[in-house]
Amino acid sequence: MRTLRSLPFAALASLGLLPAPARAENPPYAIQANPPGSAAEGTPARFKPVRSGTGAVSNQVCKLEIWPEGSAHGAAWIGASDPGCSREDAVNLPAGRYVAKLGVGWQSSGGVSQFATAQTPYEVTSNVNKLQMWKCDFTPAQPMAGRTASVSWEVRSGAPAPLGPFRVSILAGHQPVDSFTVGALAAGAAVTRTVSWTPQAPGKFRVECTVDPENVVHEALPFRKDNTMWNQLTVVPTEVLKPTIVLGTLRLGAVGWKQDYTVCNVDLDAFYKVEVTGCAWPCVAGFSGVPSRDYAPNVVSADGSSIAPGCPGGLVSRAAFKPGTAEGPRNQYEDKTYTLKVTASRDGRSAGTSIPLRVPQHCGMLSIPICVPMEGGKGR
Repeated sequence: MRTLRSLPFAALASLGLLPAPARAENPPYAIQANPPGSAAEGTPARFKPVRSGTGAVSNQVCKLEIWPEGSAHGAAWIGASDPGCSREDAVNLPAGRYVAKLGVGWQSSGGVSQFATAQTPYEVTSNVNKLQMWKCDFTPAQPMAGRTASVSWEVRSGAPAPLGPFRVSILAGHQPVDSFTVGALAAGAAVTRTVSWTPQAPGKFRVECTVDPENVVHEALPFRKDNTMWNQLTVVPTEVLKPTIVLGTLRLGAVGWKQDYTVCNVDLDAFYKVEVTGCAWPCVAGFSGVPSRDYAPNVVSADGSSIAPGCPGGLVSRAAFKPGTAEGPRNQYEDKTYTLKVTASRDGRSAGTSIPLRVPQHCGMLSIPICVPMEGGKGR
């Protein structure tokens, strides 16, 4: 035998318990929920029709039902007819998302029977900390742009019953790294996963690892604080380019010698340090610092001569070899070999090249201030 509670709105109208349906321009009732919007599991949720329209009405009858979200058939709570539309109903609902539906029948001031509906969503959250994001680690800790890295995550359940399905999302900035659906997770169990990721560009990223971003398990807000782990991840550029050195002319100066050279294979984002070793007194190595981006091949020196063989984007500079004192013999620097070293550094990485520099014997005795060009070419 069907009860009044189980009868749909149309059947109530046919029995005379609700007026025959007619289109209403302005539904005169809405649903008032307390607590509004959501309630914790175990806390009674209260629903009441509230008059929202204007004008005289009579013989009004309301029926309020609570349905699981997305369900047209299944369990419904309350459901009884309420003549006068004045009753407040309380119901304890299990955790989940619901829709409160209100049907209202009434007679307008002209005696015309009308019917209207209203509905509002409602959520009941769990009092159990069901899911926790336990681990979200990147290997290596500083991935390199263009190189494959891996991310490993672990989710643990604190629920007394199986959960699922739910989703795990990994984001680096706004870039998706992983989106994985866990079909089922037993009570108190854990699930782990490791995936590959290739960052395309260097930079700093906020990495967020989140379990159940849609909250399909209906955790209360205080229990969702451990659903996300985040950290600042630095993606470093690829390896620093190894510089090469091309030697130019060895020149006689006023008190010493000067070696022209060009650094090729330049990394424009690196810091360059140039050193000359083997000097009895400090030698001036030339350029050090971050290169500008407008170096051109075959750069011409201030006096109009080409100071070194060029290369695209090369750094052109000059190392100076001075005697120990202004009065000291120049030949103390002759027939000796020194080392020119260039090191490029960036983001904790470095690459260097060294090449021998030799001052020939009797260089200072030449009548012109240009010594024998150095043998070889590119540094090793």
